[in-house]
Amino acid sequence: MNIAIFGMGLIGRVWSDNLAADGHTVTRWNRSPQAIPGFCADACEAVGRAENLIVIVSDIAAVDSVLDQIIPALTSRHLVIQSSTVSPEATKRFAQRVEQTGAAFLEAPFSGSKPAAEARKTVFFVGGEAAIVERARPVLTPLSSAIEHIGPIGSASALKLAMNVNISLVAGALCESLTFAREAGISDARFFSALKLNTSHSKLADVKQAKLESADYSAQFAVKHMAKDLRLAMQTVATSNLPQARALLDVYEKGLATGFGDDDFISLIRLAEGAKSAATQAAPSEPQMFITADWHLGETRLSLMNRPFENTQEQTETLIRNFNRVVRPNDIVIMNGDVISAAADVEEMRKLLPLIARFNGVKKLIRGNHDRKLSDADFAPYFALGILADGDGVTIESPAGPVYVTHYPTQSKADMFNCVGHIHSSWKVQLNMLNVGVDVHHYRPVAVEKLPFFVKAISEFYDQDVWVADHPANAPFKGTRGKPGRYLDVKGDVGGKPG
Repeated sequence: MNIAIFGMGLIGRVWSDNLAADGHTVTRWNRSPQAIPGFCADACEAVGRAENLIVIVSDIAAVDSVLDQIIPALTSRHLVIQSSTVSPEATKRFAQRVEQTGAAFLEAPFSGSKPAAEARKTVFFVGGEAAIVERARPVLTPLSSAIEHIGPIGSASALKLAMNVNISLVAGALCESLTFAREAGISDARFFSALKLNTSHSKLADVKQAKLESADYSAQFAVKHMAKDLRLAMQTVATSNLPQARALLDVYEKGLATGFGDDDFISLIRLAEGAKSAATQAAPSEPQMFITADWHLGETRLSLMNRPFENTQEQTETLIRNFNRVVRPNDIVIMNGDVISAAADVEEMRKLLPLIARFNGVKKLIRGNHDRKLSDADFAPYFALGILADGDGVTIESPAGPVYVTHYPTQSKADMFNCVGHIHSSWKVQLNMLNVGVDVHHYRPVAVEKLPFFVKAISEFYDQDVWVADHPANAPFKGTRGKPGRYLDVKGDVGGKPG
């Protein structure tokens, strides 16, 4: 067979080696060039060399990127086997894109990390028509111990996420019970021998025992990938409770913030004490509420906007890190407009949408001007609490009393306190008004419970007649986009800096 594999990560590399060892002609592609046999830097050329195409990359955006490159070369002779772990909704969209070319599509996410792949014991969950499953069987059988046909397109992706929720929870229980035993003076050998006799014994414990005993945290399946899958699961079932999974996602986010992202997911035993604390705190009787605005994900005009980032990737990671340090998965977030920079075209903006799922919280969107290109259907998977039209607003209850939240300062209400966005670093406060945009809050969200501080500070500020924003004498100090604004700040700074 002629097979092309797109993605030379831990699993893609093993699969390609095994298929090549079986005598198949294997073409290997990766977004970053690699000095390996059969490597082809041109994705369309790789498509031309094979009939069977396996895509195994990190996330939804990466799959979209691969499809963008290979779709011009797809024909009816091609079968695309998509094995990356993604959401059911994304899978259905991928299938539609591929099938429009005349090529066949099969979703084939899998269970089993690097050791299983090396032993050819990967378990594939496949979704699609039975005839296409049979067409793919000769490609997948040499790599696997089982091929389970789950149902139509999307069903296998849903089951894969369910499996990873289960694995992550089992791993969490293993890590915490082992930590407890160690603190009680019980040896690892005694713990694992007893576990083998217990009904809670699992294959996962057998696979991870040596790594836990030797503190070997080299990746078989990385923290960053399991965290991504947990986020996808929470996004897929946004209306369900799943309290343990949501609490565990908080632990994974802490692991990422601590720098464990590239380590094996079992390495989170190092956060065992922190994990207990996070799990205890992750599900309070009432979630907290946060307001934020003007993320501008994907923004490339950073110097124009006076944002202190080298590139858009640094901005994205800083925003996510700062956000998830204070917002938990069950907290409520009002996104007050301008999620993604509209400087990009619609398709590029759609590719950035999955980034929203990396921000903790259950979210509501109040549309801003940069959100106009995307439809409610585009945003809906990421904003479980609904979407308000451009120019609309919502009144919330806060410890400071009723507060009106709207993207545009011109839409604010004169009879109550307002939280607005849109104006970036032009100003932080005016009478009865707080700019909640990230530019003036050190690229962090604003906690609603902190609003009384701002209301009091703004009131006292104006009472002292220190600042009247529209007074002609203050015109030189009024910031515009690209220039630091002069504004009242909690820490006494002018301008925000990333944390």
